[in-house]
Amino acid sequence: MAELLSAALLVTVLTWAVTRPFGLPEAVAAVPAAVIVVVTGAISSEHARAEAERLGPVIGLLAAVLVLARLCAEEGLFNACGAWTARASAGRPRRLLSAVFVLADGASRI
Repeated sequence: MAELLSAALLVTVLTWAVTRPFGLPEAVAAVPAAVIVVVTGAISSEHARAEAERLGPVIGLLAAVLVLARLCAEEGLFNACGAWTARASAGRPRRLLSAVFVLADGASRI
């Protein structure tokens, strides 16, 4: 029964993440699903705590990357980079690919 509940909640959270109803973040579905899995005993609270500790650094990194990406989007960085690559490519697919690589290489050196 625990596996069925976990699978159903996983499908629910993934569906939410893909469709993002009302523009709400994934956490609106994921956090209650995690609580339900622990409260119903599908996984123990000790196991959940151990996994959270193990994955904490990765989750922190992902959160930081998402915040940074959001700030870059709000400041128009992605639009500016897209406009630059479009101008640099002049409608040629190979030049577009080259421009993307040049942009990515330059960003990696910062």
